[in-house]
Amino acid sequence: MYMADISKTALKNKIKMTIQALGVTPSLEGEHLDFFQEVIARHPECPKWGVPSVIGIRRNPVYYSMEVFGVWPSGTYPVSMDKCVNMKLPSNRADMYEAMRNSIDDQILAYRASCDEHVCVFCKSIERIEVDHIILFSELVKQFMVDRTPPTSFGRNRGSAIVLRPSKFCDEWRAFHGENATFRLLCRTCNGARNVNEKPSVASDGQQP
Repeated sequence: MYMADISKTALKNKIKMTIQALGVTPSLEGEHLDFFQEVIARHPECPKWGVPSVIGIRRNPVYYSMEVFGVWPSGTYPVSMDKCVNMKLPSNRADMYEAMRNSIDDQILAYRASCDEHVCVFCKSIERIEVDHIILFSELVKQFMVDRTPPTSFGRNRGSAIVLRPSKFCDEWRAFHGENATFRLLCRTCNGARNVNEKPSVASDGQQP
């Protein structure tokens, strides 16, 4: 099989280049469908869900980045290409970060909706605009987790993304993020290329643009 002779780095690059070349595609066909079916077969949860017969590429409604999705009898869900490439179950720590991020998606969407113009604050591009945490998301999590016990189990939303279960921990995290997170709009190029050391700490007096 194709996947047997390819390194993780090469596979990751192949996935990225294919997504960029195809763009938004409601339903893949031919060799592209075969390729992504083989990729998704590597996902740690594939034994439970199976390989979808319909696979497409769309823009994530929150971060506006491209994502691969599959259509199963139970619904349409995004598929993490990183998990497919790495072929291993995420750790509890990785689960927690993913759940905490997904649990504040509505705050990200609300900020995007509040912006009059979707323009990169660095280069003024209007292409592939993403919402960026001015204060590192990992720094927010670090500050929030001081003297707190991390959760050990998580739920799933309607899109099958991992989220925090309804709890005091979830309520406090959402409140903390809402009070401390600051955002700005960046194009994907600037968001990925700039120096993260430009970001302030939670204790800064930075304001949302």
